[in-house]
Amino acid sequence: MMVLVPNADRLQWLDMLRGFTILAMTFVNASIYLHDVGGADVASLLLHTPWTGFSAADAVFPGFVVIAGMSMALALENSCAPERRRVLLVKLVWRAVKLLMVGFLVSNLDLFRGNVEADGGLRIMGVLQRLGMVSFCVGLSMIYQTATRRLVVAVSILVLYGGLLLIRPPDGGYDLSTPGLDIAAWIDRKVLPDMLYVNGPHGYDPEGILSTLPAIAQGLIGALLIAPLRSCKTLSAWARLVGLGMTLVIGGLALGALEPVCKGLWSPAFVLISTGTTLVAALLLIGASTSGLVMPMLMRRILMPVGEGAIFAYLLQEFGDEYLDYVPVDLSGDDGVLSPRILALLVAAGFTATIWLVTFVVRRTGMTMRI
Repeated sequence: MMVLVPNADRLQWLDMLRGFTILAMTFVNASIYLHDVGGADVASLLLHTPWTGFSAADAVFPGFVVIAGMSMALALENSCAPERRRVLLVKLVWRAVKLLMVGFLVSNLDLFRGNVEADGGLRIMGVLQRLGMVSFCVGLSMIYQTATRRLVVAVSILVLYGGLLLIRPPDGGYDLSTPGLDIAAWIDRKVLPDMLYVNGPHGYDPEGILSTLPAIAQGLIGALLIAPLRSCKTLSAWARLVGLGMTLVIGGLALGALEPVCKGLWSPAFVLISTGTTLVAALLLIGASTSGLVMPMLMRRILMPVGEGAIFAYLLQEFGDEYLDYVPVDLSGDDGVLSPRILALLVAAGFTATIWLVTFVVRRTGMTMRI
């Protein structure tokens, strides 16, 4: 039987996957900032879809959600004895609270900087808040549930949420292909009035309350995937998991005929497609992390420091994106040797390289930032 991955250092791929996702998020966020704030011409692949559809940029955040599920499963797999449950529960609550607090700060950076749009104001939800709630729920599941029950809960949540999206909001506006005209947005407007990503009569939040449910299901799926990924020792097992990833993507595309593939709604179709792409990416890194070839070894040296310092790198790029305003190049015209689109790519790549370099240096000093 052909051995694909040896047992030693098998989970380097998870740090590499986390690092790749952080760098991808940094590059995407920089591209979006240059497009939205600087008027730069940026390839649509690097921008979030206006509402429905799926772009490369849309795959980044759900990748974090899957990784959060995997990481929580690893952290708790051998420590959930009944006598330790209370201690673990306290740790889960405290970690979730810290993520919520830091997330609240990040979500309101523009407010604290004094850069508030006409409809701006405090925003309660956000990326880290969602990751905090997902990690907490996955942790609870690891402590109190079996793998079979986790699967049942994840599937049940996706089915339930898919059904809820068919409900017409009480205010009469209903169109899943239009932002804000769905039951999830209506609930957010009622529970968090004027505290959303987009406020107003058709306000909505892409990290809203109800849409966190399918994200929790996605985290549970990530927790379930860690076992087959760790036991993926042969080429045939690797190929089967690639097949599973492609099946999830195809299933999501098929489901998209019933309800749209939509990051803003975190629709079940979006969950399947983004989970499938994350699984395939993980499998590619599993092979690369143990191949011994020069390029994969270089990838490991680049990705692992960021994967190990993910929170620091994420916060660094969130606090540092405003410095893109000071880039001394015109990204809105076409008067230079390079086209504005190429210039925007180079600026985003330079920003990403800077975040990587600072994170790498900090990691080499032995400093860590954990939440």
